[in-house]
Amino acid sequence: MIPENALQNKSGRYYLKVADELGSGEIYISPLDLNMEYGVIENPHKPILRVCRKIISQESRDVGFIVVNQLFADTFREIQEMNHRKGVILMLVNGNGYYLYGENPEKDFAFMWKDRQDIG
Repeated sequence: MIPENALQNKSGRYYLKVADELGSGEIYISPLDLNMEYGVIENPHKPILRVCRKIISQESRDVGFIVVNQLFADTFREIQEMNHRKGVILMLVNGNGYYLYGENPEKDFAFMWKDRQDIG
């Protein structure tokens, strides 16, 4: 059992707020972003996609959430290797036009930092 002081309160994270609005059996898939621990972006950076589902009891009471974190670090390494080995330039961009993986690492996940959001 994990001691209570070792647990983090993640109730303020956007993916749980969205998941809290889900109906029975619905699933939320988050955008790809960087993992945060104790409110700070983890270093080294860990690109994460989350799959969330609200758990509702038979009495229709909210019980909690199931959150599965999918780490995309290997995928990013494969893109990097392909770029170097094949001499191609593959980039990933999210739906808002921000780079997730590009030629300039300073622009990658710029939306995660308030002072870098204008460089996306």
